[in-house]
Amino acid sequence: MAKILDRFTLKNRLLLLSLGIISVVILGNIGFILVKIHEGYQPTILESMYWTIVTLSTLGSYPAGMTFTSRYGMTLTIIVVLGGVATMGIGLQIVVGPWLERSMKRALKKKKVSLPEKDHVIVCGYSGMGKEVIRNLNSHNVDFLVITNDEEKINKLNQSRIPFIAGDSTKMKTLDRANIENAFSLVAVEDDSTNAFICLTANKINENIRIVSSVEKTRHEGILRRAGADHVVSSKSITGAMIGAKAIDESLIDIGEKGEELLEGLKIDQMNITEDSDIAGKTIKEADIGKKTGAAVVGIWENGDLKVSVSPSDKLLPGDIILVLGNVEQLKNLKRYAA
Repeated sequence: MAKILDRFTLKNRLLLLSLGIISVVILGNIGFILVKIHEGYQPTILESMYWTIVTLSTLGSYPAGMTFTSRYGMTLTIIVVLGGVATMGIGLQIVVGPWLERSMKRALKKKKVSLPEKDHVIVCGYSGMGKEVIRNLNSHNVDFLVITNDEEKINKLNQSRIPFIAGDSTKMKTLDRANIENAFSLVAVEDDSTNAFICLTANKINENIRIVSSVEKTRHEGILRRAGADHVVSSKSITGAMIGAKAIDESLIDIGEKGEELLEGLKIDQMNITEDSDIAGKTIKEADIGKKTGAAVVGIWENGDLKVSVSPSDKLLPGDIILVLGNVEQLKNLKRYAA
């Protein structure tokens, strides 16, 4: 019964309720006239209408000549009373109930978060790394939206008032809804296979968009790059903050709230080691970066993997990317020194 009623709109339900009431009224009028004629009384239409309304309203107060003396009249009275009660009871349930529910939902429903339309970052996935990406983008006041089709994550995004699109990020129609043609960059933080399809689809729609992808297995880095990723970051080696920074092309990356409190004024910077660099081919000890610039090497990107346990004997090879810690002045000194 409930499934059948779900097919009817509120307007149609009101129509059904009205038809039910009219049917009971007509039945009462016709029944009253027939029974009174049977009892030897010639009733008028007004009398039949009056009797029906009084009976339906369960007032039970009839003027002289309008009460029944036969069992047929008693039976009619019972039928009209039960029919009226049933019609109103069911009618209120199928009409007033849904109307109240809809009104309450409308009143309690939060205003939908608007989606950015231009120069935003599209984050495909809402995993642990995806959350870090969002935190970093928020810290830089960059507009973004998240794409996911996971119901649990969608509920969390709704509760957190984070702009999102529910859908498959490998599909063109989903990326179109995310305004990918006007987006600044796209971040893929799903599994390697899904990320590859995301990169391929994104490139088909917008060849100029910056694409940053996480990779779970470093041997898949080449596949992701061929699929269209401009930057590939190992999800096992670095947090989503690095991806978020790449998405907006920021070279200075905050090291987190806890780090900022302990190391106020310090930043982590990335620097490419070119073939012409004065420190190319040297070990960290030979380059003597700490003594000459004040900055410290805290990690080295090698073939798409981040090595954080650096030692003085590690060589700085052309093509490597080093992560260094220091204040703004120390980082400027390093760039001049390593140029």
